[in-house]
Parts: sequence; structure tokens; C-alpha cells
Amino acid sequence: AIVARAAAAGGEVPEVMLVTQPGDAGATVTAYFEEPHGLAHLHPQVAYAADTGAEIARVGEAGAATRTGAVMAGLHEAHFAAAPLRLLFFLCGAMGAAAVASGLVLWTVARTPKGANPAGFGLRLVRFLNLGTIAGLPVGLAAYLLANRLLPDGLEARADWEVRAFFAAWAAAALAASLYPRQRAWALALAVPACAFLAIPLVDAVLVGQQRFLAFDAAMGAVGVTLGLGSRLAARRKPAAARPATASLSRTVEA
Repeated sequence: AIVARAAAAGGEVPEVMLVTQPGDAGATVTAYFEEPHGLAHLHPQVAYAADTGAEIARVGEAGAATRTGAVMAGLHEAHFAAAPLRLLFFLCGAMGAAAVASGLVLWTVARTPKGANPAGFGLRLVRFLNLGTIAGLPVGLAAYLLANRLLPDGLEARADWEVRAFFAAWAAAALAASLYPRQRAWALALAVPACAFLAIPLVDAVLVGQQRFLAFDAAMGAVGVTLGLGSRLAARRKPAAARPATASLSRTVEA
């Protein structure tokens, strides 16, 4: 009855019906409708009393601040865009992330040949922060998704434990980066999130087994393979210190 009432009020079948405090005398049912086309991420909503079905309230016209925030969310999620444009947004975001990550690494590389001590505290701190941020953050993301699947359904404050798993895994990966041998640090730091992301499709296949997750699992597998390739390339990279020594020896022979 409430669904029919909401459809009549909103002019369409609701996209989602959310029951708050089910079984309680103050339980409410909120009908969420498809967001109108445009940049603003605003879902029309109508709330009903769960026991009587009487309408309690509905979302009115959004103010300037709310609409500004909704536009920022809409630009971030790109629901207004067709698939080709959303793919372009994704590629631009990936290129931006790669530019930031490579810039952080090149900052230390550019300063090492200028007489800076490679074993000095400053450079060691920056290398540790780079490893912890660039390679540690994906570990936290994978841990968050794995916690969503592995934690018991009846666990109290389950969503909070998922967030704790994210930060705990990120912190552990960042601290472990300080223990990696310097020549193998990037290879090891990238191998850990590669294995974690590749584990997500396996866990989904065993515990979830729903076809609607196939595209998501394929994307997670692609991320894991990409990180694995990065780890392999980092393992094959020759130490940067050997190249200047070779060049110096060549100049000495020529002289």
C-alpha cells in the first residue's frame, strides 16, 4: 500500500524503499525516486509512517548550499554522463593519479644526485611516505572490500569494523614498507595489494556467487593484475646508483 501511495505521489515507481527502525512504533518508510537528469545528485524522497502509511514529509526545494553539494557529488559520480564519457572521466582520473604518484617518486630521485645522503633521515622518510601512500592505500582499499565480505553479518557496528579494517591495513602496509630491503621495496610493496585485489574475485566466487558481481570482480582482477605487473617491473629495474658510477668510469677512460 505504501509503495502504491508513493508511486502516486512521485509520479513513478520508487527506486528504493528504505525502512528505518523496523518493528518499532516509530518506524518510517522512505521512498527514494530516480534522480532527475542533470548535474545535481538529488533524489526526491517521501517519508511515511510504517504503521499507518500516512505521509510524514517530503523533500522540498533544495537550497543553494545543498544544491552545490549535490552538484559536487553528481560531478564525482557522473550519473549524468553516458558510458563513453564516464570512461573518459575514469581515464583522466587514472592519469591524474599516475601523475601525482610519479611526481612523488621523481621528487626524491631528482634530489639524490645533488649531494644528498641517500641514507639520510629526510630522504628515508620521504621514501617511506611514498611507499606507504602509493602502495599502502590500495592495500587498505582491498582490505575494506574483503572485510565487507568476510565479517559476520550479525556483527555489531559492522560498517565501523569495515572502516577500521581499511585504516588498519593501510597503516600496517605503510609500516611494513619501512622494513622492506631498499632495492626490493617497490616490488614487495606493490605485490601485497596485487594479491589482495586478486583475492576479492575468489572470495566473491566462494561466498557470494552472484552474476551481478561479475563485472565488479573483473575490474578488481584487472587492478590486481596491473599492480602485479608494476611489481614485476619494479623488481626488474636496475639500481639507480649503478648508472652514474658506470658513466663516471666511461668519462675517466675517455680522458
